[in-house]
Amino acid sequence: MAKARKKTQKAKATKHQDQHPQEKNCEQIVNVCCSEQVPEYHYIEPKHEYCCYEIAMKRMRVTKTTLLDGKLELMISGYANQHEAVFPGLGSWFVVSKKWGWVNINKPVGEFKIKKGSPLIVQLGADAIENDIWLGGSAEIGSNEMNQYMKIGCGTGVSNKIIQIDLHAVKNGKVRHKIEIEFAAYEKTCCC
Repeated sequence: MAKARKKTQKAKATKHQDQHPQEKNCEQIVNVCCSEQVPEYHYIEPKHEYCCYEIAMKRMRVTKTTLLDGKLELMISGYANQHEAVFPGLGSWFVVSKKWGWVNINKPVGEFKIKKGSPLIVQLGADAIENDIWLGGSAEIGSNEMNQYMKIGCGTGVSNKIIQIDLHAVKNGKVRHKIEIEFAAYEKTCCC
């Protein structure tokens, strides 16, 4: 009788294994109910290691201006894939001069979570508006013409990228000012 029961249990276990083949990401849990062993299979999510990066507009400078005092009143927008940031803020302006050289702005644009071993290529872009509030309110606008790309990955070094923007006069389209914005990527602790 005991031999017959063992054969029945082996046959049932084999039958269940055929119905639910074990895969690489499955674990088997055996439920014992009413003296019958029935295997159940549960999918186990593979564990991946991730890292996170924050891309920011690090600093900017004026490389050319036609203004006598050399001071520009700017609002800058930076882009990293679908992320955007405005410095100093919407409807706000900041003053910068060619004489000052590089000016730190440190404005975060976006955060990216990357799976280890799968680097991500991020497209960068920028726009700028210059408004001479004190000189009659004329405006110059511009966007980067050449896209820049930044490759970020876990444990790899990332080079900063500089984007040049030509600011054109709205009235006649002439280039009146040129600025450069430096983008940087900082590895940080992932929030989730």
